Amino acid sequence: MPLTLQETLREFLTPEEYLDDIVALNLQSLAARGVKLLLIDADNAVLPPDSAEPSLRMIYWFEQLKTYPFQTVLISGSLDRARLARISAVLQTPVYYALLKPLLSGFKAVLAEYGVRPAECALAGGALWSDVLPAKFLGFYAVLVKNCDQPVVIEQRAGLLRRTRAAFLEKLIQRQV
Repeated sequence: MPLTLQETLREFLTPEEYLDDIVALNLQSLAARGVKLLLIDADNAVLPPDSAEPSLRMIYWFEQLKTYPFQTVLISGSLDRARLARISAVLQTPVYYALLKPLLSGFKAVLAEYGVRPAECALAGGALWSDVLPAKFLGFYAVLVKNCDQPVVIEQRAGLLRRTRAAFLEKLIQRQV
């Protein structure tokens, strides 16, 4: 029997894990499940979109990532190449920018470059629509991160779509995803 719209949305918009902070990600568990590539959204999961300076805490965490058997890559939908190059240099982690998320072609290109299958990939990001949705659609292990390491200033004039997304996310949170 075909899935209902509600079931389909739940399947593609419910991450495997929901974390308050990227540093809470269980790296041993990822390694045990056979993850070979960890994609981390640079914007909102690691630091605010307008910042190019990762915190010392985040730099230390990225150093710890290097002790695990999977490769780590930063991804971003941003077109600001200079900012992302700075973040990449500080964290000593490769970055892919302008992925045009949630389109799948950028994700597929990264998978092809690293030679991994979708089931061997995990994605940790701060956005339901541009991180979790494509991750689930492609068959990645999806992790939704609530807060980045540094505070984000949210404008009062958020549009209807942003408010709708926020309300949907809060409902998911209340259901203990």
